[in-house]
Amino acid sequence: MTYFCLVLYDRFGVHYELPLLIQSLIMTVTMLIMMHICVTVKKESAPTTIHRSIWDINYFWKWTDFREYLIFTGLFSLVGFIVTLLLINVSVFVELLGFASLFTEAMLGLPQFWKNYKHKSTEGMSIQMVLFWLSGDTFKTIYFIMRGAPVQFVVCGSLQVMVDIAILSQVVVYRKKRQHFISASLSIKS
Repeated sequence: MTYFCLVLYDRFGVHYELPLLIQSLIMTVTMLIMMHICVTVKKESAPTTIHRSIWDINYFWKWTDFREYLIFTGLFSLVGFIVTLLLINVSVFVELLGFASLFTEAMLGLPQFWKNYKHKSTEGMSIQMVLFWLSGDTFKTIYFIMRGAPVQFVVCGSLQVMVDIAILSQVVVYRKKRQHFISASLSIKS
């Protein structure tokens, strides 16, 4: 999203507002900080982990070194920048780039939803955190609607809200099942 906002900010007669650029920059910095924390914790919790190359496809998303993550992100951004420079005047490319960016952001919660579904558990997830996601995405989508943003913003914002609602539903359902299981286990032991 940040890349998209930076490339298209004030271009092609479609003016993306400054708050969207600021939001995407804050999100990028936050994600980099979170990735650093995740890689550091993973490395500390499994110090015997064998170091894998970023080029080893079997371990691609299993980063063991934050520097390698930054290298990959930098190379990906450089390739994207070059391709965008070459195709900057092709409006179909620009629109597809924008949609891909928005759709990727809208789907950020999907891996969490799938993990919850697979494990039939949301243990460790906070209802408050999911409610914050939902409220932020709802306000963002309302902002898009009120400001008359292009349709892809509204569609992807609405999709993001639906994913948040699905995750919130999982939190409620799986917690009730877990509490029922614990109650049944305690009554059997008594």
